[in-house]
Amino acid sequence: MNNRIQERRRFLEEKGWNDWGIANLAGDASPRKYFRLSSGSKTAVLMDAPIGSCGPLDPFIDISEYLIEQGFSSPKIMAKDITGGFLIIEDLGDDLFSSLLVKQPELEYDIYQVALEILVALRQKVPPPHVPAYTPETQGELSALSLTWYARYISGVEVNEREVNQLRDFVAGAISSLNERQVFIHRDYHAENLLWLPERSDQERVGLIDFQDGSIGQSSYDLVSLLEDARRDISTTLKEDLLYRYSELTGDSLALIKKGVAISGIQRNLRILGVFARLSIRDSKSWYLDYIPRVWDYLMGDLETAGLPDLTSFIMNTLPPPNPENLDKLRSA
Repeated sequence: MNNRIQERRRFLEEKGWNDWGIANLAGDASPRKYFRLSSGSKTAVLMDAPIGSCGPLDPFIDISEYLIEQGFSSPKIMAKDITGGFLIIEDLGDDLFSSLLVKQPELEYDIYQVALEILVALRQKVPPPHVPAYTPETQGELSALSLTWYARYISGVEVNEREVNQLRDFVAGAISSLNERQVFIHRDYHAENLLWLPERSDQERVGLIDFQDGSIGQSSYDLVSLLEDARRDISTTLKEDLLYRYSELTGDSLALIKKGVAISGIQRNLRILGVFARLSIRDSKSWYLDYIPRVWDYLMGDLETAGLPDLTSFIMNTLPPPNPENLDKLRSA
């Protein structure tokens, strides 16, 4: 038995949960592991997040408490070991948007409307204290992952630092040009981090998870995360309806919303190209490469909408397209 299993058992025993049944749950892109605890009809979720590989638990705890205080559905913290990297949290069920819509696609319009309304509601809230700013400079830095992981391992050529700096500056400048409200952003607001809770009411009908990287940033960021989901398609009609509804609810110009979504989408999709390549190459999670063509298509659409010819030219000249040959290079890297 490895040390981590022993530590997990010790935590459960110390907190009085050792007589509950335990079963694996699907994880996410991080090293965190999740387990469902059960006792009769009662359930909870054990999060196993070693501090060394996952970072401190405080951001997750603080943001979860903030979201609950603001009237949103986030897992309540039931027991914790900050030093050991363990939490027992409320079980919000299995109805992730991504899996629910495979079974009940007719729910898509309604549940996405509620997810959109949450973003509008979050705009009106005072952001939580001690949450980091997702600055234009940080976003520029992260966009360069597309060069250091995606392009680098397709081309087989060492990264040109001048090009990395150019991309950082292009993206940081584009983000800085947005005159958007700075709000709390989840940073991974998509169908695998949203749970449908129909027994609850209003904005509490969507459960929020995996928000530990939450930051303060431009309001279009989470909107594009919802609309340009790397793991699933939404129809053009639904996307247009959601953008129009967002404009109605916020009073913001539809044209400015679309431009903000495009610019935030460029940054986000550049980052995802690099992150998914890294997950395959470094962490042996090659299935993330299957999502890259969709991300590339989003990027191309965002470049067309954003009206940034210098950045567009730069990307087209430095990033290879994810054709089958190039994806095979990433798989074998």
